[in-house]
Amino acid sequence: MRWFGRPDGEYREEMDAHIDQETRENLERGMGPDEARRAALRKFGNALAVREKLADERPLHWWHDLYRDFSYGMRMLKRNPGVSAAVVVTLALGIGANTAIFSLVDAVLLRMLPVRDPQSLVVVRALTRAGKPDWFSHTDYEWLRDHNQMFSSLAASAPWSSVIDAGDRKERVSFLLVSGNYFSTLGVDPTAGRPLTPEDDSQKRAVAVISYGYWQSAFGGRPDAVGGKLQLDRKSLEIVGVAPRGFRGEYENRAEYYPRFWTPLSEQPDLNINSYLKTRNISWLGVVGRLRPGIDRRRAQAGARPMLEALRADLHVDPQNDYLGGIGMEPGSGGLSGTRDQYGQALRLLMALVALVLLIACANIANLLLARSAARRREFAVRLAIGAGRMRLVRQLLTESVLMAGIACVAGMAIGQAMVRAVVAMSTVKHLDVHMNVAILGFAVAISCGAALAFGLAPALQSNRVDPWTTLKEARLAGNRAGWLTPTRFLVVTQTALSLVLLIASGLLLQAVSPGFDEQVLQANLDTALVPDSGVDLGDRLVERLAQIPGVQSVSFSRFGAIGSGTGRTCCFAPEGYTPAPNEDKNVRTQTVSPGYFRTLGIALLRGRDFNEADRKGAKVPIVVNETLARYYFGTANPVGRRFGWGPDGPKDWEIVGVVRDAKYDNLRQETPRLLYRPAQGNQGPDHLEIRALADVGRPTAAAILGDCRAAMREVDSRIRITSFEPLADVVGRSLTPERMVSWLAAGFGILALLLTSVGLYGILAYMVARRTAEFGIRMALGAGRMSIVRAVLREGLVLVGIGLAIGLTAAVSLSRLLGSLLFGVEPHDVLTFALAAAVLVLVAMGASYGPARRATGIDPMIALRCE
Repeated sequence: MRWFGRPDGEYREEMDAHIDQETRENLERGMGPDEARRAALRKFGNALAVREKLADERPLHWWHDLYRDFSYGMRMLKRNPGVSAAVVVTLALGIGANTAIFSLVDAVLLRMLPVRDPQSLVVVRALTRAGKPDWFSHTDYEWLRDHNQMFSSLAASAPWSSVIDAGDRKERVSFLLVSGNYFSTLGVDPTAGRPLTPEDDSQKRAVAVISYGYWQSAFGGRPDAVGGKLQLDRKSLEIVGVAPRGFRGEYENRAEYYPRFWTPLSEQPDLNINSYLKTRNISWLGVVGRLRPGIDRRRAQAGARPMLEALRADLHVDPQNDYLGGIGMEPGSGGLSGTRDQYGQALRLLMALVALVLLIACANIANLLLARSAARRREFAVRLAIGAGRMRLVRQLLTESVLMAGIACVAGMAIGQAMVRAVVAMSTVKHLDVHMNVAILGFAVAISCGAALAFGLAPALQSNRVDPWTTLKEARLAGNRAGWLTPTRFLVVTQTALSLVLLIASGLLLQAVSPGFDEQVLQANLDTALVPDSGVDLGDRLVERLAQIPGVQSVSFSRFGAIGSGTGRTCCFAPEGYTPAPNEDKNVRTQTVSPGYFRTLGIALLRGRDFNEADRKGAKVPIVVNETLARYYFGTANPVGRRFGWGPDGPKDWEIVGVVRDAKYDNLRQETPRLLYRPAQGNQGPDHLEIRALADVGRPTAAAILGDCRAAMREVDSRIRITSFEPLADVVGRSLTPERMVSWLAAGFGILALLLTSVGLYGILAYMVARRTAEFGIRMALGAGRMSIVRAVLREGLVLVGIGLAIGLTAAVSLSRLLGSLLFGVEPHDVLTFALAAAVLVLVAMGASYGPARRATGIDPMIALRCE
């Protein structure tokens, strides 16, 4: 074999020529043939050693050594198929879990927008006084665009929807209202035509840039699409350009926001009844900016507070009555991703949990290989005795580890892809583009190499301490001479501590909280854009018709649905006789409902009265508040009859007529907001219907009336489009998808960690029993009872677990606060969860210890002593 140098045959021929020459010279000196040959060989030395030395001097000789190490490693894996399979399966599970979660992290958190220099983009966030993300008003955006010193340009956008005439049908489509500098700020060049410009916005041109996908589906990719028309229900837009393939706006990973087209912000009044332009009363715009050269995000954030103060001064805004509590800067390379906001923290936590699983798997494999390494001590001693270097042994063992890690990497990537499909299926982000790429492949290879080093280094270093002469003189391994805290015991303690952290985390995350309303109520989300009269009258007709269906107890409608649809926000709530604190958040959330809403959803009325028909026709609007708002502003006093207005100088002509129990609307993760309800009036129609159904008319379940309800809604007006119709329990379930995904995956990882820990504990105790066979035989020969042997083995196992529990509890207490944002209705330091996790781990440890303990009692003293 030739390895980039002279072949072995040439070396042998040259050495044979030297030996033959020396032999001839010896014959000429008078030696006999045999003696001449032996003398020549003695003078030349060890031919094999010479060939090895020459081989080491070849270019790239290390490649040849590596090939031999791998060949020998493959033979060793075949010789021990059980151990090899256990290592590969254990590591494949760890690598698969890590690869799956990293694939999701890559798709949600790391993927960048397909724009020019995405790293210099920054998402500029409007913040409430509580520090929560919000939207900017159009007036504030224009001021920031014209007066900031940190950005070369600032672009604004807002998701919108409208009905478009597609020729043979009408359909509702999503699009983006954008500022004129939108495409230039992002650095996006159209595939055809031109982008939107600031002049389009300032001169109110009715133009649009369509997406590449819509160009292909609606226009067949024809060039003459540019110059064509988009016919909306209220407006006709001229197509001036086509966005490049793959560009779907800055609302990345939000399928509901994927735009069919982009049109200037100035078109908003023509697409809606009310204008949102040139006002601070409505916040609705997301803002993305491109930093100037030499300015980073931290410097931009440092300038946010002075910029806000300057904005308030120029616009004559009272800081005490401002909806805008601050301005935040976030990385913008991934866009305004709602999926990142929803799943980002959950994925970071899962990444930490699967890293713990991989560490536990590595500890378990290291324990297994340490035991096998101890069994190979004589092999190592022989190799050292015949001249092998110690580093060669280390290299050989690491090579075997890398081989097993490589096989596990391939299997783990297949497992990871299956896990990704399962996680995406159980999530609400069905559209998420998760695919194998260079980053995921590199991550899998990196953690596989890291794992190989982690579990292969301990046995490799242990082999390096073998004394060949002492080992070869020993008849067998006797006792444990390395002290009590051996590497194997240390690894069991580590596994136990990590497993306890995982169990506690999964236990905390599995607990839930009530949303505050009846989850069995059916909710229908309606699109009434095609109905000319879609106000209160339409809602009343729907309520009246649906109430006639057998099994329906009550019906109501609302402006915002429950959980996920959010609520309105209004500033600045000013109750009569209440003095606000400096910089107090005066924003309150609002919900518009029909009479009977609280009864339908099962929201208890605590004080006062519900709305009635007279409230919807009166000049003064009565208000019902939730208990959080009542407690915040009025303490323990009865708020019914109290009046309030908007702003410190506004008239106090609004009256509170009732107080209801708290219910959550935006999501279950946030604290219950201060919320007021107002009766629907005028054009405030039925965006959402709530239907309380009973199974008291011979129907098996409330879900059986869904067909009748759909038919009744079509009977009222066939142009009503039902976008969804389901029990609120399903809506709540979707809103909790990130938490439930984390909790179930954490539970699965915890079970896997528990299994690995029990296997590791069983292995170390079984190994300990095998090493102490002679000791146990002598003790029983001297009269020790079998129960004392059982107690000795169990004591060793429980001591290891006890140390691991102490370390794990300390780590869990320190780390549980990181779960705070994913927990609601349960404390991060829940004593019951901590106690149950520890108890489960102790029970599993006792079960794992019982097998080796029982085996120890079966030792025959005579056989043990005879073997010794």
